[in-house]
Amino acid sequence: MRLDDRFMTFLTAMVLIVAIGALFHGNGTGSSLFSPSDRVTTRPDNFTVLAGRVQPLEVLLNDNNGERVNTENLFVVEQPSCGYALALGTNIQYSDSLGCVGKVAFTYCVEDSEGCEATLVTLNVLPGAPL
Repeated sequence: MRLDDRFMTFLTAMVLIVAIGALFHGNGTGSSLFSPSDRVTTRPDNFTVLAGRVQPLEVLLNDNNGERVNTENLFVVEQPSCGYALALGTNIQYSDSLGCVGKVAFTYCVEDSEGCEATLVTLNVLPGAPL
């Protein structure tokens, strides 16, 4: 084997060692391919609801690791301008009056060791008939 071939074999081996180490060690955040992060990454939500009703909103369904949320860590950060939002279990319960129609928004967060980053929920409130 020539010197150039041995050098290329050595470089290939070094690249493989570094790559395998990165897979197992992660990027300094404590996570890697083989030990995924437990952190929940929230994403904005949009729902269409009827006015005058109490309605559960499953805000965690589109969130990364949303199934891992401890129910004590789900919070409503900013209330909607019309109606009321309350964190109950893994959902947020939204209620309003019959006169509350149109676009309404509020924010929620999932608290973890890094804090509580607010995420927007937009509601399209349609006129509802009394129950």
